[in-house]
Amino acid sequence: MALLTSQLNIIQTLIDEDTITEAQGIDLLMAQNGFSAAQKTFIRLLPLSEADMATLLAENRLTQEQLETEINEVKLSIVAGDYDTAKRQLVIAELTLASMPDYELGNRKIMYRDQLARVRKSIDEIKTINAGASINRRVVARHIRE
Repeated sequence: MALLTSQLNIIQTLIDEDTITEAQGIDLLMAQNGFSAAQKTFIRLLPLSEADMATLLAENRLTQEQLETEINEVKLSIVAGDYDTAKRQLVIAELTLASMPDYELGNRKIMYRDQLARVRKSIDEIKTINAGASINRRVVARHIRE
């Protein structure tokens, strides 16, 4: 499990401000399955605001991975030409995004929301273009037979 961007930013800020050493920062950055008990104790002793502390200690890192997986499912459905499934997957991704606290993604939450809105519009455009193309093929085929 990777750290969220907001968590990485907090750790980098702590290193930049010389609140922690670079070695301590690297130790925190290397956490793969959540922070160890010793790392959590160390983090709690740092001079952080409550919001930063909550963000750094957040254990729900799977939410961002889940969101990215759901977005990937949208892409796969579009490639397969299944636009209705793509729209359903998009709604699921939007629900996951809505359930995530603002501090979890930082400024990226707004970017995700805007991008999902653009994807929805693009799916509608592609669906319309493909529907128009199939209608045109039927008209051409009927015209050729006559």
